[in-house]
Amino acid sequence: MAGMKQELAQQIVETVKETCGYDINYITERGIVMASTDPTRIGTYHEVGHLAGQSGETIEVEKTGQYEGTQPGVNIPFYFHHVLVGIIGITGKPEEVRRYGQLAVRIMRLILKEKDLEQSLEVRRMQNTYILHQMMEGEAVNEKLLKEFLQVHHLNEKMTYRMILITARRDIKNTHANSLENRIDTWLSQWKEMVRIFDYPGTFIILISSRMFEEHAESWKKLADIAAVAVGGPYSINRISRSYQEARITQKSMEGHFGIFDTLPLTFLLSNVSEHVRKAFLNRTLSELNDRQKELLSIYYQEQMSLKDTAESLHIHKNTLQYQLERIKEACGWDPRLFHDAAALYLALLMEKQERT
Repeated sequence: MAGMKQELAQQIVETVKETCGYDINYITERGIVMASTDPTRIGTYHEVGHLAGQSGETIEVEKTGQYEGTQPGVNIPFYFHHVLVGIIGITGKPEEVRRYGQLAVRIMRLILKEKDLEQSLEVRRMQNTYILHQMMEGEAVNEKLLKEFLQVHHLNEKMTYRMILITARRDIKNTHANSLENRIDTWLSQWKEMVRIFDYPGTFIILISSRMFEEHAESWKKLADIAAVAVGGPYSINRISRSYQEARITQKSMEGHFGIFDTLPLTFLLSNVSEHVRKAFLNRTLSELNDRQKELLSIYYQEQMSLKDTAESLHIHKNTLQYQLERIKEACGWDPRLFHDAAALYLALLMEKQERT
């Protein structure tokens, strides 16, 4: 591990000293003390450490002054992946510290293996993010990388998959967004036949087999208690970009906090309305209504235009609700209690929601 950082080298010497109790030096192949439990030795030249690195053999020093910048002790060259990493110097009488040499080597190897694993996992995470983004955007992925990606995650080209977009709900009070995201991440970790990445500022992007999703659809619905869950349709792995686009449409169009593209034919049509037509329609329907009136309409339509249920949801009397609906009719010219007018206002509310998101 050429080019080891000083911070890691210092961690190694301090860990070894905690075990054996003697001062430890970490010496580079050029003989410079990079890290030490004796701060006065950091940056000094260590002749015997330099010699040990050149020879590849352990060198013991019996007395001070025998070599430049060297005290009595044992100096052990350390190799990792067949490459000289550095030299560990244990300060003390050789007959006392010699027995700690192999222990120091084992500790050093464990620390470097841990760092190796961390780096490997980070590389894997970055690779997953890159490949999945390429697939989502419908761009060509290197054939070898794609094959490895499928094998590592046990994905089958003959099966169909869905893309799911998940964001922590911001309307849940007294809960920090990060804690919600941690809960979502923990919940997701239980699933197999799935790849997940996190897209800043706050979206989990999921690739999951259609079979796995459909078998556990009710569990995914429960996730909507803490997150907004938008699900794209089922496609083969080489057409997964379509599922991603459908998940985005669902995210913009769904009512509530859970939506599957397969069940959203109306919003699919709305998503393909041109910008010019959309603005003209919104201008004709909602432009004269304020936010409070639009919110009342949304609840009214969620409650299937039931005056009783809507009044209960809004905690107002039915007569008050009737009065407010009449005021909406006067403001925009559309009567939310008539089917034809209600349909137009409902479509307009969906369009406006799509625009906001």
